[in-house]
Amino acid sequence: MKFLGRYYCFWFFPALGILLMSLAMAREEAAGWAFPAVLSFVGLLLWSFSEYVLHRFLFHWRPRAPFVKRLLAQLHFSHHADPRNSEKILIRPIYSIPVSGVLGMLLYFLLGSLISMSALMMGLWLGFIYYEFVHYHVHLSSRTSLFLNRQRRNHFYHHFVNDTCCYGVTSPVWDLILGTRRR
Repeated sequence: MKFLGRYYCFWFFPALGILLMSLAMAREEAAGWAFPAVLSFVGLLLWSFSEYVLHRFLFHWRPRAPFVKRLLAQLHFSHHADPRNSEKILIRPIYSIPVSGVLGMLLYFLLGSLISMSALMMGLWLGFIYYEFVHYHVHLSSRTSLFLNRQRRNHFYHHFVNDTCCYGVTSPVWDLILGTRRR
């Protein structure tokens, strides 16, 4: 049962994405899978940028308000304090599910299309699942590959040497573009 809780994102979001897209395709006239596939790719790119922005500007923000400090401590600083604790590596459903719901509603109201919203959310969720997979393996796996070793070095540099760089967990692209790569 612990698998269903701790690793929920690996089954919950794919199931939700398939259900949402099926409902959207049944409800709205669709011209095929090409447009939703393109929007899913756009969602994946949006996740990549969002991962960087959230990590750099939200999770490393030093607010004054006690409530916000406690929230950020739960979300991120506790992970920096105990980076090998498996309970602090993956994002809890209490955060990711409501954020996904709000984001999905916002996209639906902006785009006016259930298919477009579903496709973008599928791309965002795919990026999120990839993030969870890489982040977990960077911290707890003994797996080695050229990519994983590079990400592990950069991420551990962020954790243990300088937390003002190397914000990209799944990719160094935004660190390169925005000047926060490891020198």
